Amino acid sequence: MLVYGERVRSEDPHEALETLRALAREQRAAAPPRRRELATSAFLVAAELLQGLADERFERLGEDAVSPLLDWAMHLARRTAGPMLCDAPCSEHSVLPAPEPLPARIPVRTPEGYAFYAVHPEAYAKAARALRGAGPWRVIGLRSIGAGLAAAVAAALRASDAVSLRPAGHPFRRELRIAPALAERLLAPPAPRFAIVDEGPGLSGSSFGAVADFLEAAGVAPERIVFLPSHGGDPGPAASPRHRRRWSAAERHPAELEQLLRDEPIETWFADLVGAALRPAQDLSAGAWLGLRRGEAGASPPIFAGQERRKWLIAAEHGRFLARFAGLGRVGEEKLGRARAPAGFCAAPLALRRGFLLEPWLEETRALRLTPATRARFVAHLGAYLAFRAARFPSADGEGASWLELTRMALVNVGEALGDAAAARCAARLRPVQAAGRRVSIDGRLHAWEWLTLADGRWLKTDALDHDGAHDLVGRQPIEWDLAGASLEFELSASEAGRLAAAVEAAAGRVDRSALPAWRLAYGAFQLGLWTLAAQSQTGEDAAGAATAAARYRTLIAAALA
Repeated sequence: MLVYGERVRSEDPHEALETLRALAREQRAAAPPRRRELATSAFLVAAELLQGLADERFERLGEDAVSPLLDWAMHLARRTAGPMLCDAPCSEHSVLPAPEPLPARIPVRTPEGYAFYAVHPEAYAKAARALRGAGPWRVIGLRSIGAGLAAAVAAALRASDAVSLRPAGHPFRRELRIAPALAERLLAPPAPRFAIVDEGPGLSGSSFGAVADFLEAAGVAPERIVFLPSHGGDPGPAASPRHRRRWSAAERHPAELEQLLRDEPIETWFADLVGAALRPAQDLSAGAWLGLRRGEAGASPPIFAGQERRKWLIAAEHGRFLARFAGLGRVGEEKLGRARAPAGFCAAPLALRRGFLLEPWLEETRALRLTPATRARFVAHLGAYLAFRAARFPSADGEGASWLELTRMALVNVGEALGDAAAARCAARLRPVQAAGRRVSIDGRLHAWEWLTLADGRWLKTDALDHDGAHDLVGRQPIEWDLAGASLEFELSASEAGRLAAAVEAAAGRVDRSALPAWRLAYGAFQLGLWTLAAQSQTGEDAAGAATAAARYRTLIAAALA
């Protein structure tokens, strides 16, 4: 099944430097805790600059090599980490001139951990501080996200040297491509200890393993190698026996979010807004929120625990609130801005801190239950909601999968689930859509369980900020994606679908109604792939619920193709 995708954008590195200078000026004028948020944003900009410059050079040379420009970028990221870690004041003068001309464009990858999984550079710095005095240290960060993490760890360790490397090749058999001069620099005396920094390990742990293979082959003793991963678990089932044995014996210092929460519980992050906590915050991550809806008839939707955002319920003096991970830096700031748009379709947020969006906990709500008497009114509300998104949240071209990529996804997923003949029929239905319309920040998740009914009968949309930039291949799309999604999720009649399209057209311009059947196939194929993977990666009731959801989309697609 095709579900996942990587976000890569082309950026001008000079603009990143201007952004850093502007953030430094804004930090000096800001009051805590806003200053800390700006410091984190600045660090992420510097980390992306480092990653982009390193990858641009790697793509040209085919290997990682010594570079004064990359040393400058690493130094800049280390200096920028100081204010975020409260180890140094911010300074516009930290942005020193580059030692050589910058390339015109660099490829910048969205770090999945910062955007989706609450991987936090502060947790890495905290793990690294426990290693002070055990060096000297050289830090190796694995790109993409490891470039910036290496800078944060090096700043916390006060390491003499830090570099980033990109393991390449098959995802389960990564290898390093290192120029001789860089290899000599990494291995030069005096013999240091090596801190290898990255998110993960994932299914194979082969990125961590590739660096350790290189070091041990050069004579570095295993006890001089320390791993700083994002979690305390083992590599997945695709790990080689050698890498698995090494991992179980190695010194590891996981940089989990809980590292931060032990000293600074999440309820204290927002105490100035919500008052003192009445009890420790309740972790609602990985489907734990379902326990709060137990007893509601039919209120057990399928979950994909591995893709859920971290979230906590905070009970404080001024009420109950939900702190949900929205993303660090630019990603979270954009979501905060969209959530504050005055529309009344979603709960209004109070603040964004350290990547977590705080919003009121909606009391006295119940799951959406449509009756013949309420269905027409809800369809009108749904049309107004999609019209609002289409009109207010336009997006640049190229920020999501192309129609060609969506077509490939649909054919692969339909073929795997329904066979080659169904995929051929699907191809014939998808071919007429030649061009996509204007892209917007879609909702992307219009399932019935994503809606709540308030005590006064009004409806609110939950989880409305994440799915136009989630860890998948869809991204931002024309509003036809959401129109197709609404049609499938609520099994709209032709007249109901027409009213939805008319509402969007009145607010945001023409809808390509003739293409909506093709969009429905693409949407359904994506959901089929998503819930199939969810069923395969979970156990028990979670697997059964996801399998039921996948079966529903398989039936809908089969009916459409028939």
